Amino acid sequence: MKKLAVTRAEGLDVAADQYPYAASGSSITGALIPRWAQAGGREELLCRLNDPDSREAITGAVRSNMRRRGGAERLMVASYDPDSDLEGRTLGEVAQMKDAGAPALALDLLAESDASFISFVLDDGDIHTIMQSEHVMVASDGRAVATDGPLSRGHPHPRYYSTFPRVLGQYCRDGALLTLEQGAHKMTQMPADRLGLRNRGVLRPGNKADLVLFCPEEIADRATFEYPKAYPAGIYSVLVNGQFVIDNEMHTRRAAGQVLRPGD
Repeated sequence: MKKLAVTRAEGLDVAADQYPYAASGSSITGALIPRWAQAGGREELLCRLNDPDSREAITGAVRSNMRRRGGAERLMVASYDPDSDLEGRTLGEVAQMKDAGAPALALDLLAESDASFISFVLDDGDIHTIMQSEHVMVASDGRAVATDGPLSRGHPHPRYYSTFPRVLGQYCRDGALLTLEQGAHKMTQMPADRLGLRNRGVLRPGNKADLVLFCPEEIADRATFEYPKAYPAGIYSVLVNGQFVIDNEMHTRRAAGQVLRPGD
């Protein structure tokens, strides 16, 4: 936050976004593999893994990065296409199952398919401090997911399902870190303004009607790291471009969204 404040004081209009969890999400490559080993893309990386000297150097770097993240028990497999039974287990558990060292196992998994991880490396105190900054928005850093169908694959980070209700319930209502108005602003008008979306983010005649109807006393996140595929409580209706997509907690199957670009 100090760097953000210093940069703004120098006259640059910079901001940040945040999700409200003490864990990050990344691929094996992004979380553990040193940058020099990634040069040239995945094919070059796999060639280096087949060279004994390069593999030894990469293994050492992975061991160091793993230690920096708190060890193999603090890395949870979020998705791994060749074997979905590994999803939701820590890398330490998988290493024990396969009677392998965790760094070597990570490279074996990478060679088959670049699995994604959840890394428990963040601090709740930092989350609170960052959230209260007037220059920080709320963002899930996720993608479209569902509890069934093709979007249900993997063991995702709970942020995909619960970022926004978690802020409104746990941090606005229960924790009183933000007012409800501040929390809503960080999710609506502030990101719309930063992205140059002129007709969204504010309730105003002529604007696009993107609305979430929820109960402030009931809204709560249900997704957990163990069971992440859970929709939140307390949200009853959602309108996208003026059309009900969720109506009385039921999905209408309307495809009302559109690609947004600055100026829309």
